[in-house]
Amino acid sequence: MTLPGEWLDEYLSATGLGARLALLSGRFPESPSSVEAGLERSLEAQWLFQRVPLPESLEARMLAGFDALDGELLVRSAGPGCGSTGLELRSAGTRAALLGAIRTAWSRAWSSRPGGVPDGYAVAVVRRDSVSAGELALVDRYSERLTDGRLLGMDPRDLGPVLESAAAGSDTSIPLSEIGAFARYALGCDYNRALAPENPYEFLDLLSARGEAGGRLRLRYLSPGRAGGGSGARARLELALRSLELEAIADERDGIDSLSGAGRPAPAPRPPVPGDTAPGTGSYLPGSPPPAGRRERVHAQQLTGSPSSPGRADGMLYRARPQAPGTGMPRAGAVALACERFHRGHLALEPVAVIETMGGRLGSGAHLAREAGLPCVSDVRDALLLPEGVAVRVDGGLGLVSIKAPGI
Repeated sequence: MTLPGEWLDEYLSATGLGARLALLSGRFPESPSSVEAGLERSLEAQWLFQRVPLPESLEARMLAGFDALDGELLVRSAGPGCGSTGLELRSAGTRAALLGAIRTAWSRAWSSRPGGVPDGYAVAVVRRDSVSAGELALVDRYSERLTDGRLLGMDPRDLGPVLESAAAGSDTSIPLSEIGAFARYALGCDYNRALAPENPYEFLDLLSARGEAGGRLRLRYLSPGRAGGGSGARARLELALRSLELEAIADERDGIDSLSGAGRPAPAPRPPVPGDTAPGTGSYLPGSPPPAGRRERVHAQQLTGSPSSPGRADGMLYRARPQAPGTGMPRAGAVALACERFHRGHLALEPVAVIETMGGRLGSGAHLAREAGLPCVSDVRDALLLPEGVAVRVDGGLGLVSIKAPGI
């Protein structure tokens, strides 16, 4: 039985989910600049579909339509974003599981193309005995797309060997940072499906709890009463922890990476534009000296990104360099570090806040910032536009980087 498109439209409009998804898409107005940011959008879309129940009238009509299908059922989705074969199947042993699997299938379609379900995408409920043996091998094994267009299976049996290969340098075509993000994404999808947390990133908060090495997450996620527990859950958790371990080792081995474009002269401050005035007349250019007796405020100029680690801090912008990391650092005052991806080598610079031009909440840089208690905003692709030495405020809870300027 193929599900009518009107059912999805009714679900989105009657529950307000469509508006929430529009807000989510608005946070990523363009294609995400990194794998971590793309997976973050997909993870949150899936969480929203799982959190928002179907309207009672729609649920009743759906179940009435499925009553004619006896035996064990599967949810079959086909079209763009559905693995290398263009097909995904999910088990549905109970009516509740069936409805949950349908919402997950819908969310996978939505997250593959922000703003709507792509053409050619279809969801159907089928009897297990009507599915071929080849298709049965795909049940509950879905894939996500790499930046080079290839698809990567999310099952630990698929992710594990690729992770170890990338860490060893055997497969240099797939960056370790991307595979690590995929490992944490697979954990997050399963955690959110099974435990229905209030926060889609609860698993990351537990994973980043300082000094506990995932202990709190292990207790909650692997508890005997957890729905859908077992070896698969344990394998996903161990793989996520292993990814962080391997990325930390790679950080120590490779040293401090540069910000994209580091080594080039810092961009010059922008020239005055209409509306800018000289100091003392009510409006100020970034970096201009404050007039005496006036307090600072956050200037209206802001960059947005992924709110990767909560907290707020002020500092002077400094770009990470591949060599001589202390060169050009402010002689006094706090440092807001701009880098491509934050890692342990950058801790030597003692930043008070972090701005990543790549990455996202699923990245190892965001994980390290949460461990260290540093505010972090990731996927700030326009960070290179900020002149080095400018005063900024980094709000890791809102995902904002604000240029500070003298205020009235």
